[in-house]
Amino acid sequence: MRGCIVVLLSLVLNGCITSVPLKPVTYDREAQVSSNKIASIELQTGIVGGSGSSTLMMVSPGVFIPISTGPIPHLQFNEQDQLVFIESLKSEINRLGILNTAKSKSSNEKEEEVKILILFAQTHHNPNHQEYTLDVGLQIEGGGKSFANKYRVISSDGDSWWTKMNTNASEGKAKAGKKLLLKVIPDIESWVKNNG
Repeated sequence: MRGCIVVLLSLVLNGCITSVPLKPVTYDREAQVSSNKIASIELQTGIVGGSGSSTLMMVSPGVFIPISTGPIPHLQFNEQDQLVFIESLKSEINRLGILNTAKSKSSNEKEEEVKILILFAQTHHNPNHQEYTLDVGLQIEGGGKSFANKYRVISSDGDSWWTKMNTNASEGKAKAGKKLLLKVIPDIESWVKNNG
């Protein structure tokens, strides 16, 4: 009987978990430079992965059994989330006037002067604290000059134990996206300033 209850509970719990897409993230600092240069921003996706999870489930008062699950693909920082990040980056760079990423499709529009590549080399999801680790590369090319940098973002950096324990997947993704934006945009600004 207990085994039947455990199977039913795990099926119900697994059915309750749905995809948690990243929502657009914003940059809450002022731009340090501005440019009318036309830029394209492209995404390259690498390895998307995650850890397993374990917890205790009460099957009767005072009786707990351990339950382990494998990685949870629909909670990982996947290509869909990475595309949302790219669109957020385009929107913020354009809004701040750092570069023009809103290129029209007219035939007389000049080609991109700046090409930006964001490489999500590896993303990792830890479901125990809904923690996201992003290993990301940035490459900028334009006017014969190039720039590259790499970043490691951990969504829970700086969080207290209590905050880590009370962070859901949506909040974890938002923290990771925001922290990455706060690293990437200053480097793009620096490149624009030095290659104006």
